Amino acid sequence: MRTDPLQNLDGLRVGVRVSLRVDTADGAADRLGLVVALDEDDITVEDRAGRVHVVGRADVRLAKLVPTVARGRNPRHAAPEVLRAMAADPRLATPPEADCWVARLSDLVDHLDDSGVTPLPGTTDTRTGAARAESRGLVNGEWAAFHLVEADSLEPLAAWAARRNARNAVLTSPLPDHVLEAVGLARLGS
Repeated sequence: MRTDPLQNLDGLRVGVRVSLRVDTADGAADRLGLVVALDEDDITVEDRAGRVHVVGRADVRLAKLVPTVARGRNPRHAAPEVLRAMAADPRLATPPEADCWVARLSDLVDHLDDSGVTPLPGTTDTRTGAARAESRGLVNGEWAAFHLVEADSLEPLAAWAARRNARNAVLTSPLPDHVLEAVGLARLGS
């Protein structure tokens, strides 16, 4: 009996990117994409073009995880005044004079499972802004700006931002410094 290549793939879950070699009616084919569903019979991946491929686990010959969140430029090299302006966007409800923190999204999250985020109050979708509990996020090109109220909101908001092709984050938060440092954030210099 053939073994299931997905069975021992550490870290396989919805929201990660995989490369699969699969058997099809036309022969072997490759499928590269974001895992959007996974059960004991099938794995469903969405490719870069947005096409969804449902693949029977029995048809998977080879599987490997590939980097899901692209590594951004060093956020410490960005102009601090520009980052502070992003973090002060009124839609984030950032308190005045809040300290800013930065990180690469790839250092904060390794998947794109953004379930749990909702549209910002007064909006209908999460294309450029999202909320989770009292925390808020915006995407502006390769940057995401967050106001982080609850520590457990960082991972879903970071996944949401990475799914929208952001690479780095700047954020403000009332959380203690040691909590922010523990998750990989660095205080923005002057």
